[in-house]
Amino acid sequence: MIFGILFLAILFTLGYFAIVGIKVTVERHQDSKSLDFLRDILKYATLFLALFFFSFGLSGLLTELLDPNQTTYSSKEDIARWLSFVVVGIPVLTGISLWITRDFKKDSSARYQPAWQLYLFAATTFSFITWFLFFTGSLNVIAGAVYNPKAIATGLVSFSIWIIHIRLFNSYRSLMANLHRFVGWFAAIAGLAISLINVLELLIKNSLEINSSEFLFQESVIVASLSIPTAIFYWQNFDSHANQLEIRAYRYLGGQVIPSFFATIAATFTLNAIITWATGGDVYWDEVPSTSAAVAILLGIIYFFRKLLSGYERDEITRVYQYLLSAAAMVGMAISIGALIAGLLDKTDQNDAIIFGASLLLTTLPTWWLHWRKCQFAMAIDFEVEHRAPIRRAYLYGLIGVPTIVALGSSVWVAYAFFKALLIGGLDKVELSTPLGVLVSTGLVALYHLRINQREQI
Repeated sequence: MIFGILFLAILFTLGYFAIVGIKVTVERHQDSKSLDFLRDILKYATLFLALFFFSFGLSGLLTELLDPNQTTYSSKEDIARWLSFVVVGIPVLTGISLWITRDFKKDSSARYQPAWQLYLFAATTFSFITWFLFFTGSLNVIAGAVYNPKAIATGLVSFSIWIIHIRLFNSYRSLMANLHRFVGWFAAIAGLAISLINVLELLIKNSLEINSSEFLFQESVIVASLSIPTAIFYWQNFDSHANQLEIRAYRYLGGQVIPSFFATIAATFTLNAIITWATGGDVYWDEVPSTSAAVAILLGIIYFFRKLLSGYERDEITRVYQYLLSAAAMVGMAISIGALIAGLLDKTDQNDAIIFGASLLLTTLPTWWLHWRKCQFAMAIDFEVEHRAPIRRAYLYGLIGVPTIVALGSSVWVAYAFFKALLIGGLDKVELSTPLGVLVSTGLVALYHLRINQREQI
């Protein structure tokens, strides 16, 4: 009760000061463009919220039509709620749509305002992700899975909303529009990758005589059949609207950086199981086929995109990509070194920590060596250009400064453990293991990059 009253008091206080702040802002900047932007943001936020409520209510009502046998139970209270969302949503959507149409007729430049672009991105992306996820799940009924009328209804409503918005968005070449197109082809390619991983996992399990899901192959075919046309549509749409810099940047992100991250995780789990088995530990092999399949498929995707991105001269996009992966791999190496040191000191968890550290080191070291070697090779070819590149400066300063701060915090805990042992007696190696591992690993990273930076300053 007390906390409820306190929360309400805080809420009313914040509301009061928000109203006062808006009032003062309006009085001081009556002719400011920022107020038009604020008005548009509130208008489009209302439109998006009304669209969300309307789609939720319509999906519920459509579920009733698709589920005459009531496999998904709905009470009269649920129907009343859905009806209220639809009844309230329709006039709000109609009124704001007419308002927007009137504004566009009065001023054609309103179509290119940030608030409208932001709304289109949010509504189109939300509806796309919703129908794509629900369709890939609900269509499994074709393979023999349980019939899910609610998922089908949600997918149909979201698909209809997406069709309307993608037609509006297709004429734009803006940053927001291309960002949505990237989300579209990336989600579709991710769906295709997952289906390929599942098929390869099934083949591995069958060869090892391990039981698998009943409809794994059929579900994978369904996901692939939905993902392929979606990927083609968004891929062609993106290529026809984006410039070469955007195309390369998004392909590096979606085809190199993100797959490399997940491939490293999957490879680490696979190696961890193999090393544990080789050292006589207990291994649960159920996840190894899926992680191994993920590594194989993701490496194929990385190779495919690397071929697409080859042939370009080294520029800022190439540098950002190489330094980003170098930094990520270096962080992984630091974690692995810390785990190895912690495992050597902590006898209770020695094998698990050491095996994890070794597995992570084996997966991150090649990535770091490959990309850092390219960066250093570029330094040898054109020292001035590479040395003055902002991304290299940010990389070096970041991997000097951040590890130093972390090492400083860890050194406090290490000093505490030693002083505690000195004053009380008995050095607790378990308590010391983690902070000492962090201190050593971050210290090595900071010192290495400090030395690199000092050499470049000479």
